[in-house]
Amino acid sequence: MVPIVSIVGTSGSGKTTLLEKLIPELKRRGYRIGTIKHAQHGFSLGAKGKDSRRHREAGADTVIVSAPGAMMLLNVAITPKSRYAVRVIGNPPSIRWLAG
Repeated sequence: MVPIVSIVGTSGSGKTTLLEKLIPELKRRGYRIGTIKHAQHGFSLGAKGKDSRRHREAGADTVIVSAPGAMMLLNVAITPKSRYAVRVIGNPPSIRWLAG
């Protein structure tokens, strides 16, 4: 069974900052990381500064964003030629983080 870790706090409390520190360390230890972000006011694909992009830039292999009436699954590879190449098929993460 894949472990699920939930980080809960108020807006601005440092949830994403904590994940930005945890994700690279767990990747270094060989884990595949998936994050799930709740976006109560909707979302846009890869918007600069948004938590979902910060999760990916920290090294998450899969990022899911859930909003009322919509969900986005990103299994993303950032390459020098293309900022984002979205794939839906890939290895499942070995740890999933929830942040909301």
